[in-house]
Amino acid sequence: MKKYGFTLSELLVTITVIGVIASLTIPNIVSNEQNKINATRLQTSVQSVEQALTNIVAMQNADSLFETTPWSNGRITNASSDSNKRHFANELTKYLSVISYDVGTNAPANFYSGKTVYGLDDNGGRKKANVIDQFNNCIVLNTTQGATIFIRAFDKSDTRATGGGDIISDNVAFSRQTSLNANPADIFIDVNGKEGPNTVGRDLFHFYVGAEGILYPFGGKDVANYEGDTGQDWSSSTYGSRCTDGSKGNNGWGCTGRLIDEGYKINY
Repeated sequence: MKKYGFTLSELLVTITVIGVIASLTIPNIVSNEQNKINATRLQTSVQSVEQALTNIVAMQNADSLFETTPWSNGRITNASSDSNKRHFANELTKYLSVISYDVGTNAPANFYSGKTVYGLDDNGGRKKANVIDQFNNCIVLNTTQGATIFIRAFDKSDTRATGGGDIISDNVAFSRQTSLNANPADIFIDVNGKEGPNTVGRDLFHFYVGAEGILYPFGGKDVANYEGDTGQDWSSSTYGSRCTDGSKGNNGWGCTGRLIDEGYKINY
């Protein structure tokens, strides 16, 4: 007599196997999809910020951001007065669509309301790191697009990146064919605000601002040139090694450069 169908035990085994496979694959699918969404959000945010900054230069008939009204009070750090910070933020919001901002002491830490801001470990997983300290002297700007921008401005006498490294006038930007010969500001972008994972290289990214208002991704070729002081060539010691497979130096901040160099794809 032929046997048709499956026994209960066979069905249970099959269901168990399917469950195990699903538990292994579904998290990766969700993570990959979220990475795609965040990369797209970052591209939108970068375009919006660059448009705002370049508009400031153009509409004020200036040669660089240093000559515009937001920068008239010079360096904006945690030690700056709230009135100076507020002046800067008010001027910036004339060009950038912002729903609210905070200029208070430790504004980024206050924004995250005690949540941990993570770095990346060498394998691309998140690790608990005191990353908030690296941008906790910034003004916080919440945009209408749902992203949060943290900005730290510099005065004209300080033409160094926060990580050190001299800027040389003949540095040529690979992607923009322009000169990264000044650093009016550092910008950190959290593409989805307080929403998780609040992790460097996943939804939180770092840029240097050029004098003309263009954003240069930290860890990219332009910035490697900028930091390495190597003339027309980018420095391999600062580019690539910051976000290679198996090595995510500096908590993964350099992955901003890799993401953009690879066409806004999170492949790390």
